[in-house]
Amino acid sequence: VGVNALHPAYVIYTSGSTGRPKGVVIQHKGAANTIQDINQRYRVRSTDRAIALSSYAFDLSVYDVFGMLAVGAAVVIPSLRELANASHWPDLVEQYQVTIWNSVPAFMQMLVDSTLGKNPASIDSIKLIMLSGDWFPTRLLEQARTACPSAKIFSLGGATEASIWSVNFDSTGRTIDKSSLPYGVPLANQSMYVLDQNLQPCPVGVHGDLFIGGVGLALGYLNRPMLSAERFIADPFASTPGARMYRTGDLAKWMPDGNLEFVGRVDDQVKIRGFRIELGEIELVLTRHPSVSKATLMVREDRPGDRRLVAYVVPDAQAGFDAQVLRRHLGAQLPDYMVPTAFIELSEMPLTPNGKLDRRALPEPASTSNSEGGYEGPEGEVEKTLARVWQELLNVDRVGRKDNFFDLGGHSLLVVKLNQLLQQAGLNVDPHLILSNPTIESLALACEEVEMRL
Repeated sequence: VGVNALHPAYVIYTSGSTGRPKGVVIQHKGAANTIQDINQRYRVRSTDRAIALSSYAFDLSVYDVFGMLAVGAAVVIPSLRELANASHWPDLVEQYQVTIWNSVPAFMQMLVDSTLGKNPASIDSIKLIMLSGDWFPTRLLEQARTACPSAKIFSLGGATEASIWSVNFDSTGRTIDKSSLPYGVPLANQSMYVLDQNLQPCPVGVHGDLFIGGVGLALGYLNRPMLSAERFIADPFASTPGARMYRTGDLAKWMPDGNLEFVGRVDDQVKIRGFRIELGEIELVLTRHPSVSKATLMVREDRPGDRRLVAYVVPDAQAGFDAQVLRRHLGAQLPDYMVPTAFIELSEMPLTPNGKLDRRALPEPASTSNSEGGYEGPEGEVEKTLARVWQELLNVDRVGRKDNFFDLGGHSLLVVKLNQLLQQAGLNVDPHLILSNPTIESLALACEEVEMRL
């Protein structure tokens, strides 16, 4: 047919920070290398069956279809009704004796939740689980082992720009003492580099920019030569002339055992009130709390000039949600500028059709009363004075006596300004008193106690 390994095989579009999607052009050699490696590494055979859950606009679908057909295995394609209702997935897996599960972690979580609620509460047909495309929490690993006791579970990583996957981690027989699984080791004919700002290798344990090299790299972005030249640069570590490496935009570090560990996104390094922070570092500490099932953070600027660090939390079903407990948990381990100003409870993280976190769907923090149990108006002159000052300073519609200064958008720098305004209003307060009494009710009592002592 005149097609060789260097010709384009497919174009898949990936989102861009500018809102303009980028078409990634993958060659036959890159896709074929990944497929052959996975099938040999995980011993995929013609008797296997994989269920195709990923959208065909998502590169996991490339393996779902061609990975199976490459060894003569079967692809189970759910109907639209079955695809849209996760409660049908365990029955579908049993009906067709699906042996391979390949998805983002969020879809695996849906399968686990659906399976553990049934009788029997396990699926024996699945022998291989491959999870990629998003953060893989350790808690999900344990749940997947319970729901699919016969399965070997692998975490994979990489980029659309590098032929589906470039790195994998085998969790078989391992106890993971972190909140998420390591990134792992490179796949066949692929290279992973952790480099500093001078493109020099970082020592073990030191995080830097993650680059991917090897045969899996895309030709570039379709009709975007400038962007391609920016992200695909010369590979100084390769022995092949003209070799390139791809700047992923991820931060990673090498561990002493030879595995890569994902640290976060370069664009997750944000500045809040002059401090540079990494959102992934806060998420890691937050998810270590036993009451937190899932969590993510983002910096919001819903009012011009007011940049707020907001935490979105899916609580553990049995533990419940308590923003103050989580705030104290973070405050005990992180500096105050890394503690979110608002904690928002979610029943589930919003997902895109591909199963990734949909950050644009995360709700704006409430600009009015945040207290549990509804609004309670301030009582007495001191509470009314405090509420009036808070409304002016935080630009909120109203403040209840149970409301928390930090939940309404306050932060450590505003505490100083709040102290000045309260002094002007005739209240004798110091910043430490505000930090330890963040509600109108508790701060009013503290102010009254100070006055009595004076």
